[in-house]
Amino acid sequence: MTKRGRYAAVAALTLLVAGPMARSAPKDLDAELRRISQQIQRRQSAQVLKSLSALEAETKDPDELVQIGLVRMEHYLVARNFPEAVTEAVRLEAIASKDKDVKSRLLVSKGDALRGATKHDEAIAAYRRVAKEYPDYVDRAADALLRAGEVYADELKKPDQGLTVYAEVAKTFAANAGRSAEAVRRSAVIHETVTHDYVQAAAAYQSLSETYAQVYDERNRSAHYAKAVACLRAAKKLPEALNVAAKAEKALESAAYATPFALTRVELFMETGKYADARNEADRVICAYPLEPAACQQAQLRVVESYRAENKFAEALGAARVLYNAAGDERAIRDAAHAVAMSFRGTDGNLGRANEFLTYQRYGPDGADGKPGTEDDVKANHLLSAKYPPSTPERDKLYAAAVAAQPKTYIGYRAQGYLYVYWGRTKEAARMFREALKTCTDAEVPQAATELILVGMKAHTGSFHDLEKMFEFVSYGAKGKTGKENLADPFAGL
Repeated sequence: MTKRGRYAAVAALTLLVAGPMARSAPKDLDAELRRISQQIQRRQSAQVLKSLSALEAETKDPDELVQIGLVRMEHYLVARNFPEAVTEAVRLEAIASKDKDVKSRLLVSKGDALRGATKHDEAIAAYRRVAKEYPDYVDRAADALLRAGEVYADELKKPDQGLTVYAEVAKTFAANAGRSAEAVRRSAVIHETVTHDYVQAAAAYQSLSETYAQVYDERNRSAHYAKAVACLRAAKKLPEALNVAAKAEKALESAAYATPFALTRVELFMETGKYADARNEADRVICAYPLEPAACQQAQLRVVESYRAENKFAEALGAARVLYNAAGDERAIRDAAHAVAMSFRGTDGNLGRANEFLTYQRYGPDGADGKPGTEDDVKANHLLSAKYPPSTPERDKLYAAAVAAQPKTYIGYRAQGYLYVYWGRTKEAARMFREALKTCTDAEVPQAATELILVGMKAHTGSFHDLEKMFEFVSYGAKGKTGKENLADPFAGL
């Protein structure tokens, strides 16, 4: 029996004990049985059996005896003493009343015991009896049939029969969305991992996010959509994968869940060699989610890669410059700088400008020693020579609409700043980040100042070097930290 099966069996028995089974039961019987169940989990076998025997000696009521016996079965299952569990189930059937609740609960437990004893056919028969004889107990009947399917699929290694049972559950208990969805989910897993029918698996996963959307929260719906896309990719059904990714992005409200599917579409276009489409989709992602820096950086990186794939190294360099401009934290700046350096290498066929670019961005024109006129000086900021890739009227229209849609608030100015950066209009970007700093609350100042300087001004000046003075100006004004300086306004002319 699988670990999951054992857990299900024990959980079921615990439910049997916890549920009301006999109206005449003493008020303290349930509490006593719960206490014994805790002893079972602590593996206190001797105490468990002694306590159960003592309880049995105090009653003649059949339903009370069944409750006590079910806890004994719980003990046997936890101890993996499956033959004794089966024996106990048979004994309890003989003394159980005609109460349907009692009988159906006991029959489920008998199936669990038989399953543990590897009497698979008998276990399946017991589960099916629950579904057939006690359909009014909908949850219990559906769960029993699900367990029958699990025996076929997991223990007997008969996936086709497991699929048949799961289809039966989905159809028979269609009104019970939770159980029906679980049957579809299990079918999806079998198709994906056992039969490798990825198209069927994708359809099942997709239905979990759509047909059974009310059953799952957004996180799980996102996970099922992701499974559907992955299965379609495994089946080499890339147009279908594109379609499902688009549906997922539209259906998911949170950007954290929607953006991965938007990026998946970019990647799928890359996989199919449709590089222009990949770039168009990347621009769409950026315009749709300008305040999701990680997603936008990933999209822009794919732009760089698309140009490289076409051996358009100058355009790749310009796209890498955009990536570097938009990077706003240490890791993103480091990764983007690497992309720029690689693009210089691709353009030049050597590492000369690549290394000089990295040196200039880190140390400025005076090099690592900070002294002008020495051998490590870097005479030019090569980043400024990287021309942005040519835009198109359609692209310009897309970005213009995205900018116009932003409100004149702190959030809106931030969004406009990022949009202008990716559009290649760095002066406008710096101006919008400047507006964001002016309109933000006190709590938002650190973020606004950081984006103004590390994104807006880095993009506008084309250099990471010497940004410290800008931070000082923002914090202290023209007099600087000492109160005696005369700092030039780095934002003049914006």
